[in-house]
Amino acid sequence: MHLRKRLVLLLLSLPSLAVGQEFQRLKTHADSLMAAGYYDKAILFYDQALFNYRSNTESKANAKPPATDAEWLDVLIAKADATYKNGTQVEVPDLYWSLRYFSAKDKEPPMPQALLRYKGLKPVLKAKEFRRLKAEGDSLKRLGKSKMAINAYDKALQQVLSYNAVVNEFDWQAALYEASDTQNALDGLHNQSSYDLNAKYKKLIQTMPQKVAELKQKGINKIISFNSQFVGGTGTMMITEMSFGKMGFQNANYTHLIWLNGNDIYMQAFSDKNIRPPFKMDAPALRKLLRSYFDEMLNENIQKARRKIHHEQYYVIELYPTGPEIKVVKYQESDMRDPSPNIGQRYFQPSDLDTYNANIKTKLHQFELLASEFIWTYNKLLRTEFD
Repeated sequence: MHLRKRLVLLLLSLPSLAVGQEFQRLKTHADSLMAAGYYDKAILFYDQALFNYRSNTESKANAKPPATDAEWLDVLIAKADATYKNGTQVEVPDLYWSLRYFSAKDKEPPMPQALLRYKGLKPVLKAKEFRRLKAEGDSLKRLGKSKMAINAYDKALQQVLSYNAVVNEFDWQAALYEASDTQNALDGLHNQSSYDLNAKYKKLIQTMPQKVAELKQKGINKIISFNSQFVGGTGTMMITEMSFGKMGFQNANYTHLIWLNGNDIYMQAFSDKNIRPPFKMDAPALRKLLRSYFDEMLNENIQKARRKIHHEQYYVIELYPTGPEIKVVKYQESDMRDPSPNIGQRYFQPSDLDTYNANIKTKLHQFELLASEFIWTYNKLLRTEFD
């Protein structure tokens, strides 16, 4: 803070520049620092640009503002962006004022740069609202105000179920089970295991077949699931993921459901142990693939290589078109592995090269690559602390 004040005082001691010129200089320099990844330094210069704007518009009523409202908003959101990326605490009243305003008015920022930052930060803002509502529910529950606590928990959960907020998985599970426990107490179910969800929340949290049925009922017909698991030489599944729920960490194997609704793409993960929260995500390449080639993928298959490997990845892709049928594609890592270096060795056949070349040209293979990247991003968000 002292460093920031010294920089501002130094700035004010410099010769006066034309109205708006200093604001633009500070903004441009901050943008370049932001692009280079120097978020802490970018924050200082965004601060100076905002100070320049305020000092010229508030103290000189008749003076021409150094920037338009849209440019000021762009800097405000850029500072929020830099603060978030720098991993420091975001000052909600200052940095997110514009986001709150536009959310309340159901509008979007007028400038392209501000709009991009707004869309990227909006789920983070909603995540903060989720945490606030969850904390409010916890406080009310401790005070014995169960109905008010349920109301707060339900509002928090709805932030996620409406695809507005991207939240940490631990926070999601905590809100879900605290709400369930509180509802059990209200319903007089004192012998109900705290590990079992109340009927109200079981209905709220759908299984994957229920989710697919709901999506189809809404007319969504580009739905696809992806499962990947490592299998050992005995044919037994070797768990590579952990699930966090009411009972803590448990072994789990997740199937990731992906669906396209208009221009928006969504993901949710399901296992027999746990159901993870749904997110709306940014995946333009995967969106383009599903929009343009979903029908082609319905008619594709993966050829089987003659040689197999004892310890390798197994994949299952399921496509859900219009109607009750499900297209299921199963294959192994070896079906997609280039056999060229091993031709002539034991278990490898020249025909495996033809199989490999045919498989890697399929849209199903493109989907595997894009979905794997998409899942990595989804899982990273599930482990991110947003406060």
